[in-house]
Amino acid sequence: MNSILAEYRNNHKIISARIINDGDIYAVKPFSSGNFIDHGEAGHTLFFAEKVEPDSDYPENLIFVTAPEEILTERIYNWIQIPEEEYSTLAEDLSGILSDQFQLQSLQLETIMSLNEGTGLISSFSKAASMLNTSVVAMDLSGRIIASSTPFKLKDSLWQESVSKGYCPPFFVDHINDVREKSSSATEHSRSSSPRINRCPQSKLHYMSCRLYNNSLLFGYLFFIQESDIFHHLSEQVMDVLEDGLMRSIKPVDYDSVNDDLLYHKLLTDIFDGISQEQILSRLKSGKILLPKHMIIACIRPRYYKGEEYIHQRLISELMALIPDSRLLIYRRYIVAVLAVQQPERTDFTFHSDSLLSFCKQEQLFCGISDQFSDPQVMKIYFDQARRTSELANSIQSTGGIYQYKDYAIYDVISSAAENQKVEYCCHPALGILQQYDSSHDSSLYSTLKALVENDFNSNATASALFIHRNTLGYRKQKIAELTGLNLEDLKTRYQLYFSFSIIELRNAFNGSPTA
Repeated sequence: MNSILAEYRNNHKIISARIINDGDIYAVKPFSSGNFIDHGEAGHTLFFAEKVEPDSDYPENLIFVTAPEEILTERIYNWIQIPEEEYSTLAEDLSGILSDQFQLQSLQLETIMSLNEGTGLISSFSKAASMLNTSVVAMDLSGRIIASSTPFKLKDSLWQESVSKGYCPPFFVDHINDVREKSSSATEHSRSSSPRINRCPQSKLHYMSCRLYNNSLLFGYLFFIQESDIFHHLSEQVMDVLEDGLMRSIKPVDYDSVNDDLLYHKLLTDIFDGISQEQILSRLKSGKILLPKHMIIACIRPRYYKGEEYIHQRLISELMALIPDSRLLIYRRYIVAVLAVQQPERTDFTFHSDSLLSFCKQEQLFCGISDQFSDPQVMKIYFDQARRTSELANSIQSTGGIYQYKDYAIYDVISSAAENQKVEYCCHPALGILQQYDSSHDSSLYSTLKALVENDFNSNATASALFIHRNTLGYRKQKIAELTGLNLEDLKTRYQLYFSFSIIELRNAFNGSPTA
């Protein structure tokens, strides 16, 4: 009853009112003297009359123009008195108010059910958008979408594309940041979360917004966005319902502390997921995130997955102590760090200490290191380098350690090509000739050539590795040249052989075969 009074008072005049027993109202009916009142429904029905005559039976809830004073003070619990000029449209006005109340209650129930079932707020956002004929979206400070209505009604193609990818368009995020900065420096209290109506000049769209706070910290916004500057009269009340639902749906662990680390981790996660370059730059700007001028990415993974507790409680704490100048995040069971390069002019840089290397070997961790880069827009490429290095090192090596992409680039190329064709057929034909000859003559020419490649064609090192005399190695090299026509002094031939043995090494590692 109080909500009906408040809603009616927003647009109409009242003379006086008294609400003693507030309760839910489900229907409105006309009242006249002598009417039978079903007391089972009386408490949930609002009756209306222009002039109330003395009678033996009166309703509990009444809105009227005139009535005897003794009736108002002694016989009716809840009443509202209006001027005579308001009565002609009273029935229509009350029906509209009651309809609005039902829609709001329906939205509240939808939101409560979604929260209880853990299904998210898409259905509530969509219901609200349909009710108000608008588009509804909530985003965090970086521009990442928390929830949005579907279908998204805006005809703007950039909005459509951005929402489908899970973020607000960069120009809109920039606009909101500008508005926030101006309001923070103005005399108005920037902590206010009451809805406001603004216009985005770039898209020429109007929006109603409210700020979302958690523990007094701003972490995002809720928007109703549309082409018209006239918003539905229920917009503010609907926004209150959705804001409450958002506050209940967002996990405290995610937004308990809205700080640089939160925005940093969310941005990097989205970059690794593949957001656009334009969005990367916008998010860096909006979050005021600074990255090193020259950087590398490290992806660390254990040989065997040992559970979340092991990763969070043991690995993260140890690695933070060993790499103190980095912020670690977990992404798809990788521990990822973006690290500054102190000597960008060198390619033989190292970021680790002996203690980190020892820890990686002890825990059988494979730490893949990307090449260095400066442009954050290509960060995903270098993350993939580090990730692939970690995976390839795990496949090829028997123990953990720290591995750089430049040493594994050839394996990455081979592995990528292997997805589309049989790369073993790309090997130099000399390898097949030697394998057939060894099989027929019980010789070791294939393994001799492999040892030469592994020892950079250094005869002393190769003879030592094979435990043979240099003269024996010389004889075998001559026999290899006779059978295959190889010129082992030619640099191009040496590269072809190195490439071929790399293919075989990677194939055997993936197949679980011993290196041959």
